[in-house]
Amino acid sequence: MAVYKTIMYSVGPGSVLLWMLLWGADCDTQPQAEEVELFSSDKQLTLGWRSEPLNLWNEIKLPFVTGGPVLQACVKRGQRSVLSKWIERRDAHHLLMDISIAQEEESSGELSPLKVHLFDTDNAITRFLNGQTVLDLQNSKLFSNSDPPSSIPKHLNRSLSLNLGPVTRRGFQLAFSYTGECVFIASIRLYYRACPDIVSNLTSFVKTGAHSGPVLGHCVEGAVESSPPVRECDMDGVWRSQQGVCSCERGHEEMDNTCKACRIGYYKSTNGRGKCQLCPPNTRTTKEGSENCECLKGFSRLPSDPHDLGCSKTSKHFRVEEKHPTA
Repeated sequence: MAVYKTIMYSVGPGSVLLWMLLWGADCDTQPQAEEVELFSSDKQLTLGWRSEPLNLWNEIKLPFVTGGPVLQACVKRGQRSVLSKWIERRDAHHLLMDISIAQEEESSGELSPLKVHLFDTDNAITRFLNGQTVLDLQNSKLFSNSDPPSSIPKHLNRSLSLNLGPVTRRGFQLAFSYTGECVFIASIRLYYRACPDIVSNLTSFVKTGAHSGPVLGHCVEGAVESSPPVRECDMDGVWRSQQGVCSCERGHEEMDNTCKACRIGYYKSTNGRGKCQLCPPNTRTTKEGSENCECLKGFSRLPSDPHDLGCSKTSKHFRVEEKHPTA
């Protein structure tokens, strides 16, 4: 009975209304957004990031934490920073981060934030540069200096999809700075969202990084553009509605988001969304994808007659006049 109630609820009025709104917004089916990973500390044996001053950030293996190396800054208070290696941005236009950190409570009672810095650069920088802070991170559940190392994983706070902002150069570097007593960074994942390949409205669009600006699509085979087809990939990796139109060319009709050639015995004389039409009386086609139908032997029509007009029996007198026109 409980299962039945759950099913009934899932198709209730709210769900129907949502479906109607989505259908009205855009008739094509939106594929799921993709995440393209650029860096994951969990997949590294060692990071080799630069500590300033030296040795105030260390790589350790934290008990009961699986994955890659953990960054630790617990030597003393005061400003200390750690700078990543240069990372190629590839097709990223907007950078996101997942991160897990644990912080020790401060004896002063005021918790210092872990500052996140992003350097958008064509070439690697070798020294940490002050400024360019993009995030301040603070935990609500802190550990104390009396807690054993095995308890640190219980105090890790995982933050997902943090927005680091735009990147425009060939690559970037990440840095952290801290002035508090002790902090652990157990996991860092850098990535961007992308709109996947899609074919809709007789137009194909290739996989594109989120927030990359207008993207020009290409009409599918058998289609022509009435106006240039353009879409944009939103920050969430979902395509916006298409601007511009592709439609099936002459001799082709729309079917399952493709342009199919008209069957033999059918024709389509104009570009557009229209369907292939059955040849009018006394006419035929000899191949698929025909734009008009020709008269059967012994039948004819005037050159000015429309394509949807059938052909009439050709009289002997008309044929003679056609061969021997009078002055």
